[in-house]
Amino acid sequence: MSLPNYSSFELLETTIKHRGEECWLMDYHVERLLSSATTMSIIYSDDKAFRNVPTPEEVKSKVQEATKQAEESSQSEYFRVRILLSYDGKIQVGVTPETPRVNTMPLKIVLDNEPVSSDNVFLRHKTTHRPMYNKPREKYNVSLTDVERPFDVVLYNEDGNITETTIANFAIQIPDENGNLVWTTPPLKCGLLGGTMRRYLLESGTIKEGVITKEDLLQAKKDNRKMCCFNSVRKMYEVELVDSV
Repeated sequence: MSLPNYSSFELLETTIKHRGEECWLMDYHVERLLSSATTMSIIYSDDKAFRNVPTPEEVKSKVQEATKQAEESSQSEYFRVRILLSYDGKIQVGVTPETPRVNTMPLKIVLDNEPVSSDNVFLRHKTTHRPMYNKPREKYNVSLTDVERPFDVVLYNEDGNITETTIANFAIQIPDENGNLVWTTPPLKCGLLGGTMRRYLLESGTIKEGVITKEDLLQAKKDNRKMCCFNSVRKMYEVELVDSV
């Protein structure tokens, strides 16, 4: 695939902060951000591309400064924190009041009708370059607020293996050898983002890795087994697969 110019996108991290507490999974976010910068500096063989990046302490200091200002100017209890790192090492931190969403019903998701390419490096690193996510969202007219429309789109790769959704990692309940239902999420080799919430759930033993085919997904729907998505802002939330219109 042809790569976009490195000056046309930024590395991105998004998380949530409760007033008086540290940003959720902050260490994971900083580690991933700087790891992605290292990878991009190798992919783009240019001395200007992601070579002069900040230290973890510098990133955290910027975030602390921005969140402190936000808490002083707003009465909100929760804040969405967005960290951007450009190719020249500049950090931008955006902090906005956030109202945690409580879903009483599973959110609707649909399965895309065309695959992503598992060798697309931008599936493995969170950036502002998002055509592979924006296209299916536009195709299925997704909405974060209109419950009559799909909330998100499930993606799969050229081998027919499920990867993630356009805004979150994904898992379904799959029976193990003893018939016990185990939350299972696709492995990174399928072509997906190594989410920070995903890492947290794996390390805590809440979920495990395993290849999920499209057929597995459809069978899970038929069997009424649970499905969920997760990211740092919404944490873990239940979803249901519906037919696309």
